[in-house]
Amino acid sequence: MSTSISATEIGLPDNVKLKLGTGDDAEIFHNGTDTRIVNTTGDLSIRGGVIKLASTSGEEYFRGT
Repeated sequence: MSTSISATEIGLPDNVKLKLGTGDDAEIFHNGTDTRIVNTTGDLSIRGGVIKLASTSGEEYFRGT
């Protein structure tokens, strides 16, 4: 897959990092097997009515409100 940009999505191939912030202090990365979200400055906040961590089969590991 090559990099693609449309009105509704940005597609990046494996092993390409999406870097955010002036100092690249936040990144999202997928290597073909694992995905990482890295934040090197301040807090990493995830907001929603219900926060869930679940397996691809739907088994919930964590659910918080």
